[in-house]
Amino acid sequence: MVTRFCVGTNRPTKRYACHVSPISPLPKSSTHAFNDPHWYRAMLDEYNALIKNKTWILVPRPHNVNIVRCLWLFWHKHNADGSLNHYKARLVANGSSQLTASSTAFLQQIITSLYAESSMTDLGPLNYFLGVSVTRDTSRMFLSQQKYAIEVLEHAGMFTCTPCRTSVDTDSKLYTDGDPVFDPTLYRSLVGALQYLTFTRPDISYAVQQVCLFMHDPREPYFLALKRILRYVSGTLSYGLQLYSSTTSTLVAYSNADWAACPTTRRSTSGYCVFLGNNLLSWSFKRQFTISRSSAEAEYRGVANAVAETCWLCNLLRELYTPLSIATLVYCDNVSAVYLSSNLVQHQRTKHIEIEIHFVRDLVSTGRIRVIHVPSHYQYADVFTKGLPTALFDEFRSSLSVRSSPAQTAGGFTTKDGYILSMQRIPAARGGTKADKPPVLLQHGLLMDGGTWVLNSPDESLGFILADNGFDVWIANTRGTNFSRGHASLIPSDPAYWEWSWDELVAFDLPSSIQYRFEIAGYYHERPDNHSLLWLYIGWVSVNLLQEGSHEIFQCQPITQNIDFSGSDQIQTPQYPEIHLPSQEISDEVFQANHSVQNEESLENFSNEIVVSDLRKVFVISTTFIASSS
Repeated sequence: MVTRFCVGTNRPTKRYACHVSPISPLPKSSTHAFNDPHWYRAMLDEYNALIKNKTWILVPRPHNVNIVRCLWLFWHKHNADGSLNHYKARLVANGSSQLTASSTAFLQQIITSLYAESSMTDLGPLNYFLGVSVTRDTSRMFLSQQKYAIEVLEHAGMFTCTPCRTSVDTDSKLYTDGDPVFDPTLYRSLVGALQYLTFTRPDISYAVQQVCLFMHDPREPYFLALKRILRYVSGTLSYGLQLYSSTTSTLVAYSNADWAACPTTRRSTSGYCVFLGNNLLSWSFKRQFTISRSSAEAEYRGVANAVAETCWLCNLLRELYTPLSIATLVYCDNVSAVYLSSNLVQHQRTKHIEIEIHFVRDLVSTGRIRVIHVPSHYQYADVFTKGLPTALFDEFRSSLSVRSSPAQTAGGFTTKDGYILSMQRIPAARGGTKADKPPVLLQHGLLMDGGTWVLNSPDESLGFILADNGFDVWIANTRGTNFSRGHASLIPSDPAYWEWSWDELVAFDLPSSIQYRFEIAGYYHERPDNHSLLWLYIGWVSVNLLQEGSHEIFQCQPITQNIDFSGSDQIQTPQYPEIHLPSQEISDEVFQANHSVQNEESLENFSNEIVVSDLRKVFVISTTFIASSS
């Protein structure tokens, strides 16, 4: 075949005309754009499109208002090959001139408009959801299931049980022997209820996991362990999970395993907890699926589970536009497991867990994970794998952000039926010290609050008089008063908030006040000392609250101030019958206040008489003031 190349015949080269069209640069202002024909045409197209779409309506400019002005934006639109397609101009509002603000009225207007379109209910700010009570302020959020815990205790018939300090003892291994429980359905019901309670109470996770293992065939030893959990919950009803605002964005995990902990299967229990900053973000506790042949293997499987959880959390935070730039720290108290995470040498005892080893090592080698050794007394994950001594358990529980309600940490406390009370304190005299002061609790009467004790001048108010005479003064406030109007799940405007009777002040408020005073002031191991309000005292004795923990009491009977609005200024004290206390030791300490108080001088003498009396550790004084008209 003969080609053109062979005969020298070539197709003539086509000549193209070249014309360069310069691209108009982006204008620096609308004035420059008006002077350029390309940008002027683009601006005209944008304006005509806005007019066609009826984007605005011309109205007279209001007086004394700030106007949000317009702003032109320009850019080039290019084809796929990089050539210019067209000039683009957009007329937008200058958002930088707008002032952001919060308008409750405007928000309510939007909600009202939504009501008109669909059937909906405004629940207000988040405070209760799926049995979890949410308390928020500017710096923290408190999640509590106190109301749910009370329902569980009532279902178990243990609402008035004796509390214990830990949910499980140090020798918590449960065996399969023992007699079957009388009511297996009740056992399974209570265990299932406690599982839901662990959403805000990670401190009971291990104990609940242990009793869950025997739901198919519950035995008496398991039921005793279940009762211990309920007793612990009864003593920590006000506890919940606290989350604090934090600027730290670092994931820290603690991993631990209890090697061959199960006495029946010899499988290990592993647990971990993950913190974002100082907040507990995730935790887990479970038995491992396989039997570990060494403690290092059991610990390393736990590390692998913790690392997998942190990887998922990192991806979640990335989707929430908060990526982490610092490596995640995983703390483990087993030195062998720490070495395995970075050592490339395969030992005979670890070849069968090669997948977990390679998974963790890859993340360690890329710098995303750091496995660090931590001493056992700083291993917070121990809470999820074994029973701990009381002191260590309390420390780890606080480290997991499981603490009492914000009201208690701020000078208040929560009763067993959910009312949040507060107390005031005068710890020292004017210019005196706070050390080694015998405490005294002042309990107000009906229809009043703790402010009754400090309304007058320091020389006339009993609270200040006692403080000046060397006492650590505590002032109680019962439910419903100005200083104690909180509740775990109710508000004062809710009618259910006021569904209580006077005997509940005896059963809940006064014992909680004394207990809280012991815990804060450090007199926990000393006995509650006394009581004074007459009707409360009779009620207290009737429910046998004095039989435990009260053997030294100083008793002051209440004073009733009868104010005659017709003009008489006489203050009288009615004659109360003498109360014969159960113990002769107590009755010897009774102080009878059956005398009339005619003026301020007599009242001062009465106060001084209280001060110089033979007081022991703590005593309670209470007065009832009743205003009556002739």
